[in-house]
Amino acid sequence: MPEPRAKAEEVKGHLRLALGFLGSAHIPADATEAEVRNALSRSYYALFHICQAWLANRGVPRQKRAQQGALLDQIGRGRGQASKRQLAAFQGVREKADYQPGLFTGEGIRGDPERFREFAWVEARRMRDEFNRYSSELETLLEARSDVREDDDR
Repeated sequence: MPEPRAKAEEVKGHLRLALGFLGSAHIPADATEAEVRNALSRSYYALFHICQAWLANRGVPRQKRAQQGALLDQIGRGRGQASKRQLAAFQGVREKADYQPGLFTGEGIRGDPERFREFAWVEARRMRDEFNRYSSELETLLEARSDVREDDDR
């Protein structure tokens, strides 16, 4: 089990990354296909890192959550199977955004940039809402722990 200070530093690191990714996950009204895809990917990675922080704070060793499958399993254990399925679905959206050229031309979108942006806004909002749930839980857990708060100067 990591020392409390090492665990706190890891939690802070994942929070920093999560907030950075979330801050870069914008979809402007005139976003290009690449910008939309990037925002979906950044939204997922914000969620990935908030999950890492949430699990690290609960004492789950890094090796038991480092890979996607292991992370999903640990989320399933810690938050339940519905949370695991939701995270897996978001991972699927991210993979499609990153690797499937046909996402833009697929059913329901058919190469229409406006439809693609609408699809992405909905998915990014769902990921942000899930992010906020983890963040709220984590914030509640960390409020009494001065070794993890951002204002800690040690």
